[in-house]
Amino acid sequence: MQTPTPFDSFPGILSQLHSQLGVMTWPLTIMSLITAIILVERIIYMLLNSRTQTFDILSKIHHLDFNQTEDVERFVKQELAGRSLMFQSMRMLLNHRHFPKQLREEAVSIWLFKKRQQFRSGIRILSLIGMISPLIGLLGTVMGLMEMFKGLSLTSNVNPATLADGLGLAMSTTAAGLIIAVPAITGAQFLNMWVDRTLSKIEYTLNHSNLHIEGIYVEAMSNEKQSLGNHQSEDAGNSTCPAASNTADSESKTTRFMAQAQRTSEVNA
Repeated sequence: MQTPTPFDSFPGILSQLHSQLGVMTWPLTIMSLITAIILVERIIYMLLNSRTQTFDILSKIHHLDFNQTEDVERFVKQELAGRSLMFQSMRMLLNHRHFPKQLREEAVSIWLFKKRQQFRSGIRILSLIGMISPLIGLLGTVMGLMEMFKGLSLTSNVNPATLADGLGLAMSTTAAGLIIAVPAITGAQFLNMWVDRTLSKIEYTLNHSNLHIEGIYVEAMSNEKQSLGNHQSEDAGNSTCPAASNTADSESKTTRFMAQAQRTSEVNA
């Protein structure tokens, strides 16, 4: 006796779906399968490539002397040897460190553009399915209603049960289209935010590293600005002290003048 397999029940499932969705069974089924495949594939891809280790890499870059070629080559081989997307971008940048800053920026922008296209592969298809599937479901509902009313016109016995059954079958295609559209649109938006966040971290790391190659330390500049602001606030606080002392001197002079005038008036009296 042959044991049944899950594929043996597949034709029965298709026939049941066809009885409920009508002619829109195949379009809706294909779109649901495409949505599930793209979501699973993109989530796995992002999980494997979204780890950036931005602060760890920047802390090592800030302690690296780019005038020492051997140290830089050792850093690239030992610290950036992985297959992570961040390691690939850093290897690309450091291998072009001898080029002018403008050429490095052009190379980084081209590389980021290519990676952005790879990251967003399939997301546009999800958005397209999210827009089309409700319309296909609505079209199936309209066609189901047309068939239902056509059948009702051929019979003289119309009861509420038959009418409700026909309306339920007609509305099932709209429900199926919405069920497909919700995960497709939600997944597309979530993946877009995930891609933007990951690429922003990579771009941030590349920009800081590119400035460090030129000998510009962004964190050091921010510390200098902060210390300069503190010195300016201290100077402003010190500048208020002479003004206060001048005010006190003028008040004491006025008091002495009024006392002297009062004594003069008493003597004349």
